Amino acid sequence: MGAETPLDNPDSLKVRILYYIELFMVGAFSLEAVIRIISLGFLLNGETSYLRSIWNLGDFLVVIASIVSVIV
Repeated sequence: MGAETPLDNPDSLKVRILYYIELFMVGAFSLEAVIRIISLGFLLNGETSYLRSIWNLGDFLVVIASIVSVIV
C-alpha cells in the first residue's frame, strides 16, 4: 500500500506487479488462517479454538478485509 500513489498510471508495470504481490500475500495469509482454523477448530472447540484468542481474531478480521478488498 505504501508504494501505490493516486498518480500512478493504472496500466503501468508497477501497478500490475503490486497487484500480483497483493494477491500472493492475501493467498498466503488466507492459507495460514485456514490451516490454523483446521488445526485449532473455529470457535466451539474449547479454550484453544481459533477465534478464542484475541490475536487470531485480529488476524481473521485482517484476512477477511483483505479478501474483500481484492474482490471489490
